[in-house]
Order: sequence, then C-alpha cells, then structure tokens
Amino acid sequence: MAIETSYASQIASLTEKVAQLERRLQEQEDVEAVRRLIDHYTALHDLAFQDPKALQQWEDLFTEDAHVKYAFGEHFGRKGLGAWAWGPEVAQYDQCHLQSSNFDISFSKDRQIAYVRSNGITHWLYKRDELDRHFDAGAVYRWTIRREPDGRWAIWKIDLYCAWMTGQDPNGVSGRAT
Repeated sequence: MAIETSYASQIASLTEKVAQLERRLQEQEDVEAVRRLIDHYTALHDLAFQDPKALQQWEDLFTEDAHVKYAFGEHFGRKGLGAWAWGPEVAQYDQCHLQSSNFDISFSKDRQIAYVRSNGITHWLYKRDELDRHFDAGAVYRWTIRREPDGRWAIWKIDLYCAWMTGQDPNGVSGRAT
C-alpha cells in the first residue's frame, strides 16, 4: 500500500511539472510568434516597394478591424491598408529599409492580446541607385496584436511616433515635411 501511495504522489508531482512546462512552452511560443509576425511585417514592408504580392501579404498580416496610426495619418480596417500606407507620402520614395528592434512584449491575462513596444529605424531612398542620398527616421512603435479564432496572431493596432529624423523629407512620411 505504501508503494502505491508513493507512486501516486510521484505521478501527481510529475503531472504538475509537465503542466508547468507546457504553460512555459506556450508562453515562449507566443512570444516567438509575435516577434516573428513583426519581423515578417518588417521584411514585407521593404519588399512591397517592388513587389505587389508582398504588399498584399503585408496587408494580410492585419486584422479585419485594424487601426494603424503612422506619422502621416491613420487608417481604419484592413481593406485598402496597403494602398493607404504606400500612398503619396511613401510612393515618391523608390525604396526604404526598415529595421526593428528592442521588442518589449507583454500579454493580456487570457493571452489573446499581445502588447509590444519596439523601435524602428527607416532609411528612405529617393532613388534606388543613389544609395548615398536618403533621409532617415527613428520611431517608437506601439503594437496591439491579437490571436485570431484560427489561432494565428494578427496585427490589430499600430501607433507609431516619429522620434527623430535626419536629412530631407519632402514628402512628409515622417509627419514633418522639410
């Protein structure tokens, strides 16, 4: 009888440890999925200047009810988001190179919403073959990312603040036309 009790307590202890490990693994998988989503946003952002398919893939990273606030304006809804984001302020640049870093990620208690603060530096090229002619901007991104019913993460909200810039921004993409 003592042996069975000993096994029962060991099984209970191991069961609890496995449950804890599963929770910790899920937490890490959520963090990695959110980070990968933002990295994919960044990569597609650069590709979208030359590839309409990349622009559509970029737009598809958002929820149907997305709310995006950039320095030059804001847009509600996923529909038309790509056309708006690559509108007059952006379309006059031949290329950009966006770098994202410093992801500070937290979650709602039910882990259905991720809140992220990150930094971005964007190099805007006036002409693709003139690499020494560009303006640069640094921004703070505040992301709200939602787990959709199918389990995938999607960008629900972006609030971008342009903290600094160097060079000339004649198109006003930074919110401060020069």
